[in-house]
Amino acid sequence: MRVLVVVVMALLGVAWPWEAPSAPPLRLGVASILSPEVARPLYLPLARALGSRLNRPVDLVQRFGYGRLNDLLARGELDMAVLCTGGYCDVVSRGGGEPLLVPVMGGSPRYRALLVVRRGSGIGSFADLEGRTMVFTDPLSLTGFVYPWARLKEFGGARRWLGDYFFSRSHDRSLRCVALGLADAACVDSRVWGYLVATRPDTVAGLVVVARSEEFPIAPLVVSKRLSLGVRAELKRALVTLSQDGEGQMALAQLGIDGFVDPDPEGYARVLDLFRRVEAEVGREP
Repeated sequence: MRVLVVVVMALLGVAWPWEAPSAPPLRLGVASILSPEVARPLYLPLARALGSRLNRPVDLVQRFGYGRLNDLLARGELDMAVLCTGGYCDVVSRGGGEPLLVPVMGGSPRYRALLVVRRGSGIGSFADLEGRTMVFTDPLSLTGFVYPWARLKEFGGARRWLGDYFFSRSHDRSLRCVALGLADAACVDSRVWGYLVATRPDTVAGLVVVARSEEFPIAPLVVSKRLSLGVRAELKRALVTLSQDGEGQMALAQLGIDGFVDPDPEGYARVLDLFRRVEAEVGREP
């Protein structure tokens, strides 16, 4: 019967409504600021909420390591991405994407780097790290590598001042390494620290913050240069209206996002300069 109806509708020039072609999925990349297994359930509600507004699926794409995700964006294999600020600087340097909107978290579009150690370690600042082991997050992480590497130049450089260092590839794993005694210190994203303190206090038990950086701008949501202006406008409209219904509010609340604002290009100039100076010294894989 259904076949007959389809044939009749085709002869009459009437489209079959249940088989209308759907728009291809948008691919949303999420950097491993948090471990992929932790980040995925946090970002899935955002992907679903955006998909509802855009009337097309939004697929979540993750890679372990900031550079690997940026490579996908540069090759046009992502439509948009949530990056860290250092990762955004890399994208700008490579011409792999453009800023769309900046998330506001805790009432501000800014955050800090935190130096975290075990309680009773005797470490109270970067000056106390001589001969110690430090865990960095990722070579593209502003708070987890670029900033602390630059700070350690005050003491002759990380290679001279530290006893050893290694990379964990996510901020929560860096904190776990310190908690387990695999490293003496980590420099991490203040947003990740706040999230873990509020939701997973056991993972940071026995750890203390001993130093804080100045404020840095949160990385904007980045879109591929290959994404059409029309889709960009739809995506921007969907993001700024997320807080207007229950589904969007829940998705934002789960990520600790208050809303979005337009990016301030001048706010990233100092960070980009710092990133390029450190990159010139050590390359992407120190």
